[in-house]
Amino acid sequence: MGLDRVSRGSDGRRRLAVASAIVATAAGLQLGFASHAAAGAPITISGSMEGNLPVHPNDTLRAGYDFTIPGAHPAATVTVSSATVSLTVQCADKSTVPLSITFPTYTVSVPAGNSNWFPSGDQSSALVYQSSTSVPSSICGGAGGHAPQGATFSAQFSSTDTKDPINVRFHYADNTAGSWSGTAHVVPSPPAPQTVQLWVQNLDSCKIAVGGGTFVLNGNSASAQTAGGTEFKSFPAPKFPNANMPCPRQGGDCTITSVGCVTFTLAIPTSGTASYTVTQTSAAVGDPSQAPDGYTKCEGGSACQSETINVTVDSAGNVQGNDTNVYPDGTVVTFPISDVNTGASFYSGTQSDPVMFFSEKLGNVACDSGPVDADDHNGSTPGGHCEQQGDTP
Repeated sequence: MGLDRVSRGSDGRRRLAVASAIVATAAGLQLGFASHAAAGAPITISGSMEGNLPVHPNDTLRAGYDFTIPGAHPAATVTVSSATVSLTVQCADKSTVPLSITFPTYTVSVPAGNSNWFPSGDQSSALVYQSSTSVPSSICGGAGGHAPQGATFSAQFSSTDTKDPINVRFHYADNTAGSWSGTAHVVPSPPAPQTVQLWVQNLDSCKIAVGGGTFVLNGNSASAQTAGGTEFKSFPAPKFPNANMPCPRQGGDCTITSVGCVTFTLAIPTSGTASYTVTQTSAAVGDPSQAPDGYTKCEGGSACQSETINVTVDSAGNVQGNDTNVYPDGTVVTFPISDVNTGASFYSGTQSDPVMFFSEKLGNVACDSGPVDADDHNGSTPGGHCEQQGDTP
């Protein structure tokens, strides 16, 4: 029934000099689910260990790093992410060309009290040249240049041991020795969460939370969760009100009431986004004294066609969710148009801003004046899209 109301509102060769300038910063952050999760504590080290390094077209420029946890410490799992080495090539005409090497995320288990360098303390080992780049053939007009300022390493460190500093160094080489920089230390952040909780809440076609419905994640029956409670009617006024869209209420709150709420645990991808769907396999029950005929598994009338929650999770654990409903006449609407909690066009999937699912109460109110059929079993006066697709009044 709610769509009728929605549609009315418009709604960094020779070792000539060795100089390392080291800057290390760390920020230990306690991370929350569905928040902007920090990947780790940042560290930056600069050094000109290779002197005025000649850089020729098509050279292979290699770089890498290692680290150690000195002294007595507990066993730890350390992750290095967002690591890069950058340098600036100066051409004969004084113009400059930036070069950058990026590194894959690296996770390693460090035994308690182990002070070895990981992945190796040997500067010649391939293990500590974790990445490389090919110098463009066109650099400095094909003549090549030099990197007199050396290079800069930056990365983020997280660890299950957040008390003991990690010592870090890096090197780079272009047919050169690849000497280590000076050592910097960083106090790592806690690991980012690997999962996030998704909250879903079931409302009727207007603004009453209703329990009893069963939801599944990605169609997997093993994930089935049934919403508790019967009915809840006392949501506060919307934080982002829209007078033209009172029904359905495009936002709930599972901190105010647990009625109609379910949760699912979603894996956070290491990069990009992951997609999920939530569907209802058995309809809400609500309060039998108020809805003796129960509810549909979608919104807009007794002949509504389908409803699906679509969710994305990014590598920082941020959730965005929408609810797509197909009305009896085939009209498709994706909610929220405006989340009453945030004003956004998506739900954040948190306990205080769950992704909404809407259900139509069943009854004996007809949609049209024709013979009684599937679209004529509504719990209240239906909206303007209640007519079953293909039906003739």
